[in-house]
Amino acid sequence: MQGPDTQPMVAVWMVTYNHEAYIAQAIEGVLMQQTNFVVQLFIGDDASTDATTSICKAYQEKHPEKITLLQHPENIGSIQNAKSVYEACLNSGAKYMAMCEGDDYWTNTQKLQKQVDLLEAHPQYSLCFHDAWLLMNKSGTMHEYAAYPQDTYDTVAVLIKGAFIPTLSIVCRVEGLNFPNWFSRTSIGDIAFVLMNSLQGDIILLREKMGVYRKHEKGVSVEMEANQIQLSLESVKLLHYFNLHTQFKYDHIIQEVNKATLYRMKHFVAYQNTSDTRPLRQKLVSPDFWRRKIRELIS
Repeated sequence: MQGPDTQPMVAVWMVTYNHEAYIAQAIEGVLMQQTNFVVQLFIGDDASTDATTSICKAYQEKHPEKITLLQHPENIGSIQNAKSVYEACLNSGAKYMAMCEGDDYWTNTQKLQKQVDLLEAHPQYSLCFHDAWLLMNKSGTMHEYAAYPQDTYDTVAVLIKGAFIPTLSIVCRVEGLNFPNWFSRTSIGDIAFVLMNSLQGDIILLREKMGVYRKHEKGVSVEMEANQIQLSLESVKLLHYFNLHTQFKYDHIIQEVNKATLYRMKHFVAYQNTSDTRPLRQKLVSPDFWRRKIRELIS
């Protein structure tokens, strides 16, 4: 039922960079979907230096009616790559957008059908996500991605919980979704994306594991977690932008979240037992340091 001029019901957002060992599995997870609507996959390849590009090209040539490959002649970075694919999905005319990064994959052929059916039946929800497995790539062990105490979440819950939704599990409505200028200035776009969706309606959980989030040594999240201080500062910066965007509607919650973030950061550094952290530890107890650092982040 798909042809080159057929408008998709679901646009699938996929970004990749040097994922030659994983990208085929990610693409196959999309192609195997059994739906009663049209699905279009948009892949943003950020000038990969390994075989990722050739793998993506081979799939695109085999399935030109299902796959659009966005190739960048030079590396533009994960944030701009993600934005270019967002724009392609939003301009596709699709009613919904699904997400899967190039090193993750879907495991259920009915995943998209189930999520779209749920959103079609419940217009009050802006986004649907599902349970997922967390694959530790080095050891090959599988774990639950997270424990979910409730089925629905609003903006306040997202602000408090942070990155609790696996990106690969997201299906959201396109109508009303927009990306303000500050969106490109945050390196934790997954949380920013969910926050923007939460402004359009509540978020609902589908309690079924239908995908795998892969954690490996080259993953962006691993690099961020290796620098807890920078991650915490990026969180403060994101919430500052979101606070302005919502005209301080959630200011009280954001202030409490930031206090907790900065408290954890201070104690994280305090427990480091290396001499090169001592000057920074001394700075961390100074309010002037935080005011100055946050001004630098948002300038």
